Amino acid sequence: MLLFVSSPDITPGTRPRQHGNVVDAAVAAGVGRVVYTSAIGAADSTPGFLADHTVTEELLSASGLPYTALRNTFYLEALVNPGLRAAVDAGELLGADEGTPVNFATIADLGLAAARALTGTGHPTAYELRGPVFTVATSPAPSPRCPGRP
Repeated sequence: MLLFVSSPDITPGTRPRQHGNVVDAAVAAGVGRVVYTSAIGAADSTPGFLADHTVTEELLSASGLPYTALRNTFYLEALVNPGLRAAVDAGELLGADEGTPVNFATIADLGLAAARALTGTGHPTAYELRGPVFTVATSPAPSPRCPGRP
């Protein structure tokens, strides 16, 4: 069993090469099953940095290895950063979502899903792992980090 955590390097061409090396090594080592931390939209050939996950899932499929792709959504923790308190103090929290609702989940919840995929049996080829939908401006993230703030 292999928990294959996606590379954080989004330099064009780098992640697919790195992931190909992991898949080749897993085949050579005779790994019985792979659980891969993919991303939402991987099944849809989403353009941009998420496309690397589509490539990796195709590599896994072509390898013949049994695998489960955990198509993780965006991490809620990414909203909690040093600029958050200033944004809350200013009364305005902006994001690159342009007001479009986005799925978020906590890293802890996604980790629990990975643990289940690693320890259970009968898993499908992929799970679409999503959390609540909201815009960055209406994010619940400030409340635990900035008590007493809206």
